[in-house]
Amino acid sequence: FVSQTDRYSEEKLEMSVEKIRSYYMDRGYIRFDVKSSQAQMTPDHKAVFITIVVNEGQPYTVDKILIEGHHVVASSEIIDKVALKHGDTFSRQKVLDSEKAITRLLGDRGYMFANISLKPQVDDKTHTVNLVFDVNAGKRTYVRHITFSDNNRTNDEVLRREMLQWESAPASTTKLEDSKQRLGLLPFIREVEMAINPVKESADKIDVNYKVKEDNSATATFKIGYSQVDRVILGLGFNQKNFFGTGNTLGVNLQRSKYEQFYGMDYTDPYYTVDGISRTLSVAASRVDPRGAGVNNSYTTYEYDAGVLYGIPVGNEDTVINRVQAGFGYQDTLVHLIPGGISNQISTFVASHGTHYQQLDMKVGFTRDSRDKA
Repeated sequence: FVSQTDRYSEEKLEMSVEKIRSYYMDRGYIRFDVKSSQAQMTPDHKAVFITIVVNEGQPYTVDKILIEGHHVVASSEIIDKVALKHGDTFSRQKVLDSEKAITRLLGDRGYMFANISLKPQVDDKTHTVNLVFDVNAGKRTYVRHITFSDNNRTNDEVLRREMLQWESAPASTTKLEDSKQRLGLLPFIREVEMAINPVKESADKIDVNYKVKEDNSATATFKIGYSQVDRVILGLGFNQKNFFGTGNTLGVNLQRSKYEQFYGMDYTDPYYTVDGISRTLSVAASRVDPRGAGVNNSYTTYEYDAGVLYGIPVGNEDTVINRVQAGFGYQDTLVHLIPGGISNQISTFVASHGTHYQQLDMKVGFTRDSRDKA
């Protein structure tokens, strides 16, 4: 009633027949055939009878896997990419997956325009099939230029440093795709499209263009609240993830109430070094005055913080970015005592630490990012 999936459509019927065909072909029924598919209206003209006549045949198994044609990779390596082995039930989907895997294998070696086709040898007596892959690697391909388009706010360098594929080097399907994924992980890039264009005057060179669609990189937040302790709370935040097109992130946060005032700023450079080590600098200042909340009238604290945090890329996983975080923070605190009514707790604290004390914090962490896009 809601989805209307029971409404008759000739197009849907044809799609359904193809799904049935694929279902059988993926389970070894190579000789499966749809004899007819008919739709007949009921006498009251309110519904339709659908009749599909099929000939299933027998399931076939894989006997041999053979590699023919001009290929530059050892046959054993190509066979390892085939998802079917001797004795397995034939599956058309696994054959398609195998062709993609072989294409990717050759593409990673620089043969971007390899042609792979299947020539099955079917034995109807034994119900077996030999899978003969005709592999034509073609010429090895090199990348001439890598360009970027539609990046109106982002500097070219910011996008180029995400490239795993180098210019003038043999083209690699995996490196090109991984470079596309890394561009998609940038918080200020919404979509990425990759185009591979053969160079007309040279049969063994290609140009690669990444067309990016930029996203809004700046966010502003406003906060207003109330509590019995802080009274009225006002806050303001600003975060720019692509500061002046550099790919760096600048964040500013301000908060003020009668009890506490806080001012903080942080700045992250994701490529502090050419090896991809990131660095985040942060500074903050705060003032806590319990008198504003009517909690305590004997002291006010002033705190100043500064810190640095490095992100070091480690490991080598496909489509995964691992980082070890390491850094330290420095904190300087001043306690201003107000004569009259100092509590024993505050007196004990000041006697142990003084009215001016410092702290150094060490920070260690680990992040793992396996997203396909930001």
